[in-house]
Amino acid sequence: MIDGKVKGLLENLGIKEKLSLAQTMTFTSLVIFELVRIHIIRKPQGLGFSNKWLILAI
Repeated sequence: MIDGKVKGLLENLGIKEKLSLAQTMTFTSLVIFELVRIHIIRKPQGLGFSNKWLILAI
């Protein structure tokens, strides 16, 4: 009974949408961070990405 009231309150406040957006932004930030990190690690060793289309896609 209490769960139903809390669920209804959260839905009225739009918490579900905000949580979904926060999770999406966190995941996207982590993916971009890892791509940049790999590029930084590979570049000094001369192992940069040679495929220009791959770099543009990233």
